[in-house]
Amino acid sequence: MSLFVGIAAAVILAAFCAFLVSFLKQPTITGFIAAGLIIGYFGYAESFNPATLNSLASIGIALLLFIVGLEMDLRSLSKVGWRAFFIGLLQMALTFAAALAVAGWLGFTNYAAIFTALAVTFSSTIVVVKIYSEKKELNSLHGKISLSVLLLQDLVAIIILMLAPNLNNGLSFGWTAALTFIKGAVFVAAILLSSRIMPKVLDFLGKSRELLYLFGLAWGLGIALIASLPWLGLSIEVGGFLAGLALAGSIEHLQIRAELRPLRDFFLILFFVGLGADAFYYHGLNYVWPALVISVFVLIFKPILVFFISNIAGYRAKTSFYAGLSLGQVSEFGLIIASLALALGEIGGDTLSIITLSAVITIFISSYFMTFDSVIYSFLEGVLKKFELKNSEDDQRTKELEGHVILIGAHRMGRSILEALEDGKENLVVVDIDPEVVKNLLAEGIKAVYGDISDSDVREAVNMSKASLIISTVPDEKDNAVMVSFVRRFNSSAKIIVSAESEADAKRLYESGADYVILPRFLSGAEIAKVIAGDNREDRILRRRKADLKLIG
Repeated sequence: MSLFVGIAAAVILAAFCAFLVSFLKQPTITGFIAAGLIIGYFGYAESFNPATLNSLASIGIALLLFIVGLEMDLRSLSKVGWRAFFIGLLQMALTFAAALAVAGWLGFTNYAAIFTALAVTFSSTIVVVKIYSEKKELNSLHGKISLSVLLLQDLVAIIILMLAPNLNNGLSFGWTAALTFIKGAVFVAAILLSSRIMPKVLDFLGKSRELLYLFGLAWGLGIALIASLPWLGLSIEVGGFLAGLALAGSIEHLQIRAELRPLRDFFLILFFVGLGADAFYYHGLNYVWPALVISVFVLIFKPILVFFISNIAGYRAKTSFYAGLSLGQVSEFGLIIASLALALGEIGGDTLSIITLSAVITIFISSYFMTFDSVIYSFLEGVLKKFELKNSEDDQRTKELEGHVILIGAHRMGRSILEALEDGKENLVVVDIDPEVVKNLLAEGIKAVYGDISDSDVREAVNMSKASLIISTVPDEKDNAVMVSFVRRFNSSAKIIVSAESEADAKRLYESGADYVILPRFLSGAEIAKVIAGDNREDRILRRRKADLKLIG
């Protein structure tokens, strides 16, 4: 089979599989690996010229790490503080130790056990960001905890990728590590020095999108090439990451990322298809049992571990559970480390097959765990609450309030409403899932509580049963319906204003007892501020309700 036919067939099959898994709410990476599994299962892996495809896939890995470096914001670790380091480092250490024991129990050789344990220690940034972006939870506290832990994992993975190429050079590991870090430090210093110059170069090149694209591509691949040279002994992955880090401070880094992402995605398709093909190329069906054991370990042990560590760090059961559940998969970094170990001869194809199959299983299942985390938590809440320690997550309790106003969500529209209610802020409390927003509001002297209003603890904290007016700018029909139902049971006199994304959701919320439903295309934040400000509030709410119901039909 010619190279063109092989690449074309791989891309077409990957596109078809990605299309199918999208209906199952899965990330496209699952479809790419599934395409490779199909190729490997039917014995076509050799026909696809694997050596050439792997060389092309290396470009995708270099570009992936280049873009990771471009997006890297080391300051984001400080947003959650010491607890991010505590959770991340302890999770990695304990997961590695436990996975090493599981691999030993399964009969893995020393290096196979080590690299398998490393692979399952890391969780997938791609999967977590995709799911949380869709759920609009990237700025939630559990989202920030997960992303901070993932960032720490990525940094550790980069260090491992620096060390891995030197493990078989005959030197002791201590000398290997020292030599690698010395060479790496010199290389990093040179890259960081260049980061002071490169933004000026990019300012000049930024006038032309074509030149900016070509320079970004040449810079990323060029530094990756230098890093992989024998005298330096690093890897293309490390080189690509450092190349991106050097440009991360430039104002053009977002444009470079946008320009290179389609090219990166094309080569990554080949990488993940190749991984899937290799899994069955090395008799992957013989390793289903160990892959299942490792998958159960990743899906169950890692979330439980993160839950308890987060709880010890001072987070509530719900926050800890959500953060733990999001980390229950084998990451793309784990696959990269495993494929590098195979290329270096440190592990065999059987180990790669086990890790790849585990990645497919865990990514597939954990995506559903994250999508339905609130349902799972509701089912387990009674048990999880028993393990909740005294924590420092609650910003402030407001049970003393009565006849007060509760504003749920202080972004955009919520901010306009907040300004309209400024005169009565002593009788106002805000609920938001973004800890930064809560922190800023508290600094302004406004009562604020971090949390999800669907959580009974949060409803109790803001004394919802005694409020006179409740406004939710969060267009989540399910959470709003739960909140409305709760208020109507215990506080029939309160006026309830909620948000919805569609006319159908608005009708259901009206039926559940809402006094007014905000539909963004009908009403802006400024207009709702006028509705609730001053006297005769109830009459204005009623008039707006009648007008909108006519539009909804």
